[in-house]
Amino acid sequence: MPPIPAACQSIADRIEDLEQELDALQRDLAGLDRPKDEPGPGPGEKGQIGRQINRIRAEIRDAKRDLAACTERNSPPPSPDTRPDLRVWYLEVNQSVQTGGAANRIRLIRNRSTVVRVFVMSGVDNGFDAGAGRNRWPGVTGDLQVIDPATGSSGAALQPVNPGGIVTAVPLRELDTENLGHSLNYRLPLSAVSTPVIELRARIWVRGHYGEGGGWSSEGSTTVELRDRQPQEVTPILLIDTVGGTPPPTMATFVSVLRRGALARLPVPFFSVNPPITLPVTQDLTSVLGWAGMLSGLATINFIGRRSGGIRCGLLPFNGAYPVGGMGIPRIGFTAPAFASVPDEDTFAHEMGHTHGLDHALCTGAEPWPHDSRLPGRSNATGLHTEDMLIRPRGTGELMGYCPNPTWPSIETYDHVYDNPA
Repeated sequence: MPPIPAACQSIADRIEDLEQELDALQRDLAGLDRPKDEPGPGPGEKGQIGRQINRIRAEIRDAKRDLAACTERNSPPPSPDTRPDLRVWYLEVNQSVQTGGAANRIRLIRNRSTVVRVFVMSGVDNGFDAGAGRNRWPGVTGDLQVIDPATGSSGAALQPVNPGGIVTAVPLRELDTENLGHSLNYRLPLSAVSTPVIELRARIWVRGHYGEGGGWSSEGSTTVELRDRQPQEVTPILLIDTVGGTPPPTMATFVSVLRRGALARLPVPFFSVNPPITLPVTQDLTSVLGWAGMLSGLATINFIGRRSGGIRCGLLPFNGAYPVGGMGIPRIGFTAPAFASVPDEDTFAHEMGHTHGLDHALCTGAEPWPHDSRLPGRSNATGLHTEDMLIRPRGTGELMGYCPNPTWPSIETYDHVYDNPA
């Protein structure tokens, strides 16, 4: 990073103060500085702290932009002989949510859709413009090799899925881990995530300078553990609303919301799907009591001669007259974990969360009782929809809350579902 001009030092000092304040709020949110016998912040206090955190993050972003502009105005012109000094900052391995940094602390699962993000830095700090803006370097590409350390075997090098296979490298102070354009991104084939441990080796270079040193290329690597987790058994129940006069959804619709809704968000390698059951519903589903009666029936009905293990997943077509979009309950005694949902990806995954014993997160504050004090109101890790290659940034509405779609699981929701198969 270039030296900070004297005229800009006050801005740098303000950034440091804000970052210290942010760290203190994050520790307070986690209850880290409280006495052992003192409970952590309640739902209302968590919401207030979360809003303060979001406000300070916005102030930090604004202040960093001001510092960059101030530094540009008060720095000498860059050398015309400037070259990049490419660096791999770290490799992030994301299957749904992942914390920032090279540690990849969120548990990873074998045989699950996985994306590796290789964050690249330009290494330029003198204000030089190579055609993509000051301190940025365009046309950076690379490849990724997945190695089984136990055997030393590896497949063909993977190519990035970024548009055109390239990114523009940015300086570290501008690097945003929630911007897919700041990393070279690779989809791992399932065959590459079938072993207990994998080593990932990334190479990056500026196009046209492959194999050159002197800052035109760089390498990075990491090793991650992949854990075994059993697939989740589910029974599709395609519901006929006999009172409302609507036919059941198709199995294709069920598979779509299961894959894109639940599988994309929850820590499951895959779902073991039983043959579908079509079931008429006789309750009036324009009332909450009707939904409760239907759900009770789903959890207790005995399907003679039909496999109905795991989670009983009832699916209804959309109907504007329904008072709710879904309802779910965990296993209670001899009942089955069950839910019913309209074919909405977020709602479907939310109701499946209830079957794992999760209650509502307080996102809007309007969520019905019971509330789950274990969950934050908003996500607290970088989310990634690996199928769509879409980021769900920290601060997205928590999956178990009622904030508008899209929602995404927090670390706490992810960990709970991982540890508590339904």
